[in-house]
Amino acid sequence: MGSSNTIEQQTKLNAEFQKYIDDQTAIMNKKSEQAKADIAKAIDTYYTAGKFTDAKPLIAGSYQHLSTFSEWSLQNVEKMITSIRGAIFGGPPPTGSTKTTGAQAPDPNAVTKLASMELVIAAAAFDAIQGILGTITSQTGTDIKMDTQTKVLAPGLTLFICMMENQYSRSDFLTNNTIIQTFYIFETRLSVQQMGNLAAFDEAQENLKTLHGELETARTLIARIDEAISKLDPISDKFDDQYKVLSTRREAQNTNIKGLMDEIGKVGHERLLAVRRRMLAR
Repeated sequence: MGSSNTIEQQTKLNAEFQKYIDDQTAIMNKKSEQAKADIAKAIDTYYTAGKFTDAKPLIAGSYQHLSTFSEWSLQNVEKMITSIRGAIFGGPPPTGSTKTTGAQAPDPNAVTKLASMELVIAAAAFDAIQGILGTITSQTGTDIKMDTQTKVLAPGLTLFICMMENQYSRSDFLTNNTIIQTFYIFETRLSVQQMGNLAAFDEAQENLKTLHGELETARTLIARIDEAISKLDPISDKFDDQYKVLSTRREAQNTNIKGLMDEIGKVGHERLLAVRRRMLAR
């Protein structure tokens, strides 16, 4: 489980604070059983509705992170996604996760076909998490907020993720600085049936289609973030912290949009050249 510097330092110096964190984590861990059940239900519903019978697990796991409002950032999310993306294409699985191997693993040829879509996959996963963050962010309270999302990362590759967030504080710890505890539970599955005929799979066309979809999603998320910012109470003692979190998410989406637009231009140019080469070869 990751944690910010402030929390890590306090747990080393203060045994009572360590117990407080442990107690909160135990509550979150107990709630995770429901999260796992929600993901299993989402997987069954998704593939039953699509009538895809060959879906196989690729990467599955969980990750927890603790941070104060003042130290909160999206870096831990980005690191997790980068690790998952790397594991999909041959790298080691991130801490807290497992990668399916052997006969139970998806067709390696199908995985290879998606290699050109690494950026798309990462952007889609990031947007899925950003979308959940937008739905569960609220005022500090004692209730754990939870949301599950099914996200197609690329043709045939689907992410099932449940995120839980708990915000809590005590006046005798961290000068009443609110702690954000986030728990991610995820599973990725790959279906060759859903991907379609591998021989006819037009990577560039599917890449462009998915990129444009992610661009629209990112723009929608920015609109939701702007709406959330407009609803903040400027005289609340939590205003600065909440504004910082939302602004960070907005900045990340702007960076994401720039990367997506650059990739759309690159892929579109490459596909145009490929079409011209095929026409000249006739």
